[in-house]
Amino acid sequence: MISILNKNLSSLPKSKRYLIANLACFLADIIVIYYVSLKIGDFFTEKHLILLLKNAGADSSKLVQFRAMALSNIKLMLFIVLIFNCINYLFSQFQKTWAMKYVKRYAFFGFLFSILEFVGYLFTGNGVNFYTLAGLLLYFLCWHIFKFNQQNQEQ
Repeated sequence: MISILNKNLSSLPKSKRYLIANLACFLADIIVIYYVSLKIGDFFTEKHLILLLKNAGADSSKLVQFRAMALSNIKLMLFIVLIFNCINYLFSQFQKTWAMKYVKRYAFFGFLFSILEFVGYLFTGNGVNFYTLAGLLLYFLCWHIFKFNQQNQEQ
């Protein structure tokens, strides 16, 4: 499978390979951010929030306000991370060395953590999660393209 991928990558110009890698990483980010925002919304259920508010000494009547504030802050933080990554993808497309190193390492760790989450799903018996599988494949594609370009540059 990797040999087929390498064969197809070698037929593409370098700029298109970087474009594919950056788009794959961006799409993986979108998928992961969507999945995380779904899971965070599940975490902030009434049961969890009442327990948190009681431990903090707050009135449970402020539950709806606290939940809305927490979710909006988390979504804002995820959006800021996405913007930061988009800037790096843009500079990586222009083949800036520092941005290419960042995106390659980011994709590698995204791939690694997706594997760990995927294995966790298999051990808990919850079945395969589409979001994790898609993120895993897209982060792998991005990392592999950057690795492929680096190996071809050294030769």
